Amino acid sequence: MRTAIPRTLSGCFVLTTLIALIPDICSAGLIVAIDDTNASVPFPVTAQTGSFEVYVQSNLAPNNPELLEFQVVMEVSEPGITFTGAAVTTDHHYVLSTYGGVPVPDGLFGFEILDSGARIKGGDSGFFQSEPLVDGSGLLKITFEVAGGTQPGEYPVTFVMADPTHEMFLTDAGWNDLTFAPMGGMITVVPEPSTFVLAALGLLGLGLYAGRRRRV
Repeated sequence: MRTAIPRTLSGCFVLTTLIALIPDICSAGLIVAIDDTNASVPFPVTAQTGSFEVYVQSNLAPNNPELLEFQVVMEVSEPGITFTGAAVTTDHHYVLSTYGGVPVPDGLFGFEILDSGARIKGGDSGFFQSEPLVDGSGLLKITFEVAGGTQPGEYPVTFVMADPTHEMFLTDAGWNDLTFAPMGGMITVVPEPSTFVLAALGLLGLGLYAGRRRRV
């Protein structure tokens, strides 16, 4: 099993949500994005599970840099949501899926659940074998659980940058550190359909009541 090697930070990356408008804040042309398309769960009467992926967007082709290793650390502040695991990406081609030309389909990979699930750390290293960091390269698939009774809403997922014990980093083929500017994503708990029905009936009732009062 390959594990990531702690490094410091330099270079130019951006962490952001897929659904957000992404500003051009990095002249390097690389963005590390959270694809939180699947990070929505229905209102949980009982526990519900979900996932999201972290991947790379790049406009540097044909001069894409190579990635040798990475480690991502993130947290969620809602007590009803806990991280449960990390693995290689499935919707985005995993960047370190080969070693010396030999496929390593489940690569990686090390991950650690921190603070009783409020934080998670995951990463990988190609050791002396780097891979091109092209547009769409996948880094992490994060799974989470939403406890029963957690209220509907959008709950931020943020990246941990200031914890020296659990460092966040990316390095290139020359063991040079890459700097990135983090922008988090969202885990969304969607209200039950019955909630919308009740709300609609309530509004309809208010409308009928108001109309009746005007006629009286």
